[in-house]
Amino acid sequence: MRVVEREPALAAAILRAANAGLRAEETTMSLYAACSRLSMDTLRSIIGKGEAGKRPNPEAEVLRSHSRRCAAAAMILAEKTGALDPDEAYTAGLLHDLGEALLRSLFPEEAESITWLGHPYAVEKEVASFGVDHAQIGQWILDACNVPAAYTFAVQAHHDIDHVNDPAALLLQIADAVAGANDSSEMASLEALAPDRLALLRLTRSDLARVHQMTTEMVGERFEGVAA
Repeated sequence: MRVVEREPALAAAILRAANAGLRAEETTMSLYAACSRLSMDTLRSIIGKGEAGKRPNPEAEVLRSHSRRCAAAAMILAEKTGALDPDEAYTAGLLHDLGEALLRSLFPEEAESITWLGHPYAVEKEVASFGVDHAQIGQWILDACNVPAAYTFAVQAHHDIDHVNDPAALLLQIADAVAGANDSSEMASLEALAPDRLALLRLTRSDLARVHQMTTEMVGERFEGVAA
């Protein structure tokens, strides 16, 4: 479980296997629930295949690190607000940039140059270069994993500030902002986190400073032993 919950591609493979052939009301976004549905042999096989093709890649590791931070922030925000199931929120945070990871693996030089532009210019450049942005690709990947529709939409909309009334999308947007901040003081100056948007989840900027601190602590505690 510690291996799966830190690797977005492995997590997606586990979800796809666990949700295969199920009706919408039977599917899950929780990695714990997904793993419990699969045999130990199946889990070992999926993890083995994922590890076999893995090569050292500093750029990919930066993206994975951000995804882990977003996962932790999403879980903490879900626990604090009650807007989502914390385990499912964690998975959404972990998988929110799978589309970007795929673009980087297929078009490493072009994707890397786009990443440096920053949001929202990077999204516009992705559409111009590839015909689609990474969030839409992420939605397609999660659709293939047969996860609940609320989470596929949240991933597709995690850079779209127009969908502020959707709790899953809003929580993921906030978690992404928390994960991208260098320190808790940045929470007070992020334009994307307007007070009226935060109020929809009953949050304040001071809450986010604490969430940022808790995220850093959680990431260190959760992955330190696995990394060692």
